[in-house]
Amino acid sequence: MPQIWYNSDEVNVFQPAVELALNNALVACGYDGIAEVVHNPNIPNSTTIPDCAIRLKASQRFVFIVEVKRTQRDVESQRYQNQSSLM
Repeated sequence: MPQIWYNSDEVNVFQPAVELALNNALVACGYDGIAEVVHNPNIPNSTTIPDCAIRLKASQRFVFIVEVKRTQRDVESQRYQNQSSLM
């Protein structure tokens, strides 16, 4: 895993790191048998595609949506707030 900096690429560096962390968390909690991390899933009734989500394997129901942002400024940006309100 490369060193992560604020100017690192979101798609090629941040998203894989978050996806790996989510997968590791599922394994550590023992939930990897019932849940999975899905990269760029199509969410029913949503107009946007999130960076990743946790989905229950049996029902295919999404239980956790993740949108990766590099900085606090990105989190507070009106553009990204609009994006998150569509999910």
